[in-house]
Amino acid sequence: MSEETPNERKLALHEYPREFTEEQLAKATAMVAEGATYAAVGRELNISHNRATTLCKRVDVIQAAIRLRETKLIPDALIQLQSMTATMQDLLLDLVKRQTALEVMQGRVVKAMVMKRFKAERQTETIKKLRSENKELRDLIRKRGIV
Repeated sequence: MSEETPNERKLALHEYPREFTEEQLAKATAMVAEGATYAAVGRELNISHNRATTLCKRVDVIQAAIRLRETKLIPDALIQLQSMTATMQDLLLDLVKRQTALEVMQGRVVKAMVMKRFKAERQTETIKKLRSENKELRDLIRKRGIV
């Protein structure tokens, strides 16, 4: 039996990362749904930042796959989540982007965009109003000779 050097061992671990447990996936899914950062997930599960990033990305892919499956864009057979290769994940993320574009075209996202624009316009009007009031106050102060 040959001895492995530390670099060979590191390379072997890099090439064949151990899979995540169902508990880790479940906990990460819950945390990501609540808006937790990758670092927070790593601290909670006591795993490295790189593994936490990988886990959270997988969770994102899982959630995207579930959304796509609900819209019947991809078959259930594609969602073999634990054995998903990077190529399959890339394909799935591409489908998610297309689905998002489809939703925009169908007008589901339009309402949110309109509300965002309305809010921005309202804030702009408020800023203009405050500036004009500020200018009026400065003019009044100058007229009275206070400054």
